[in-house]
Amino acid sequence: MLLSDFYYGQHKGDGLPEQKTHTTFKCLSCLKDLKNVKFMNHVKHHLELEKQKSDSWENHTTCQHCHRQFPTPFQLQCHMDSVHTAQEPSPVCKICELSFETDQVLLQHMKDNHKPGEMPYVCQICHYRSSAFVDVDTHFRTCHADTKTLLCPFCLKIFKTAPRYVNHFWSHWSKRVFRCPKCRLQFLTSKEEVEHKTKNNQTFKKPEQIQGLPPGTQIIIRTSTQPR
Repeated sequence: MLLSDFYYGQHKGDGLPEQKTHTTFKCLSCLKDLKNVKFMNHVKHHLELEKQKSDSWENHTTCQHCHRQFPTPFQLQCHMDSVHTAQEPSPVCKICELSFETDQVLLQHMKDNHKPGEMPYVCQICHYRSSAFVDVDTHFRTCHADTKTLLCPFCLKIFKTAPRYVNHFWSHWSKRVFRCPKCRLQFLTSKEEVEHKTKNNQTFKKPEQIQGLPPGTQIIIRTSTQPR
């Protein structure tokens, strides 16, 4: 089986469209009124500008895409080059968004850290879920745009008021966070991180190809159909 078929998947969730509204959220900094998705982008931009003013070491070692921290700016750049801006396909785990030197090392990583059909990223509105964070982020911005909800890009928590959302968002930047060791999400409390790992870093749905196979069946996992 291919690695992508064995470990990755998507689940449609409830499939009920959320009612669109004309609800807007007021920015606490510049008093602009914006609909939910534009407001989320706006808040992130404000807080990134504030963080840049401090010019702390953390600014130079935190990935702007997945918010993971690295020991040095060089390691951060290597991560961004291989995972987020790679021109050529490289061995990358879609669940935790880390790159590896070879396909064999990636396969060992998947065996040691992930379960078949693991989908840890969950939309808390309609329960759509995926193995890849970008799928849930795109899902929210498409299916839940122009609604009364705001999505935290760090932990996927949902909010319905601007002040609570901004305070929560800022806490992810400024306070100690608890990072899931098996995916890119981070939480403000240890309890939330433990609950996430217990519920979501498990097999959600077995791959169709292995359903019904007798116990002990040998399954060979490959990263592609062609040798690399």
